[in-house]
Amino acid sequence: MKKLFLMGLMLGIAGIVTIAARPAAAVPPATVDIFGAPLHDGDLISANQSAGDPDIFIIKFKGFTGYATPGADYGDYNGFKRLFLNPAIFSMYGHLGGYARVRQVTAAVRDSFVTSGIFRNCETNDQTVWATEVTGEDSGVLHHVQMTGEQATAEDARFFDKVFCINSREDNYYAKSITPYTRIADIPQYFRRACQVRPACLDTKPSCSIPEPVEGWCPVTTPTPPPGCYYQQVQCIQAPCNPVLVCPTPIPTPTITSVTIPTLTSYQSSATVTLSGYLPNPCYTLNPVTVTRSGHVFDISLTMVSTLGPTDGACIQTISTFTTGAVLDLASAPVGQNDVRVNGVLKGSIYRHGIPTY
Repeated sequence: MKKLFLMGLMLGIAGIVTIAARPAAAVPPATVDIFGAPLHDGDLISANQSAGDPDIFIIKFKGFTGYATPGADYGDYNGFKRLFLNPAIFSMYGHLGGYARVRQVTAAVRDSFVTSGIFRNCETNDQTVWATEVTGEDSGVLHHVQMTGEQATAEDARFFDKVFCINSREDNYYAKSITPYTRIADIPQYFRRACQVRPACLDTKPSCSIPEPVEGWCPVTTPTPPPGCYYQQVQCIQAPCNPVLVCPTPIPTPTITSVTIPTLTSYQSSATVTLSGYLPNPCYTLNPVTVTRSGHVFDISLTMVSTLGPTDGACIQTISTFTTGAVLDLASAPVGQNDVRVNGVLKGSIYRHGIPTY
């Protein structure tokens, strides 16, 4: 799953606009997912498969017609949607079913639900209404919408239809600005980014005829990999494509119980560090100890390998102790204190004396 990016929030109505004052509205897209199954209130939707947009929204239907903002022809829209700003917030709503419950829809169906960033804490039944100010790629600040209900509905007849519920965890997650919004016009309009998501149909035959936008197509971004993993770029058959997540099997290391570093009182060209510990069972054996040095730091690497073959059956579950040594080449080391690390963990230091002169 791609990381969840900002969609931007298209909020607010400067005044009430009636259908009679505008050209006839287009019929909204059918409210079904890409498989033709109908959508329902509270569904999670994304246009990731159809339009390459990884954002996840929750939707609610409204049985009315109208336009989202003056001058922007949204047609006869189906309802409203709220964006989950980042994965941390999405994880606060486990009862929704997680990523497995996200319905894939077309971009047209996604856009038939007007994005709203107006919230209140329904878990505590707090009547305070907040609006989101997006401050970064996946962060935001809440501003109190400091208006009476009469004032809000006078400026936007659909104001309370746009208010979504959040829980206390999400409410406490945000920083809250000391600057309130006192008019609907104060609520900023945000867009996901200047670039546009590259339509998937550009990679199919026959391709759709969509010219490249002035801002260009959005670059494919790489999320932060889990610990011990990395993303590997691959050659695309159909561009754009995502890097592949690679999680190598970690190299097993023995348990080290003691490290003895000798204390030197005069120049020596080398010294031996004694390592003791145990292996998980007798079917493991130590690999040769390796020692490297960078500046004033010696790095000792101690790993193990299983000697158990695929047809050898189970191994007796009893630990196997060991004692081994690692030779430090002091002749090439700088004079002074040199740290000693074992499998990346600092275990002490050794002093390299200068060569005596007579």
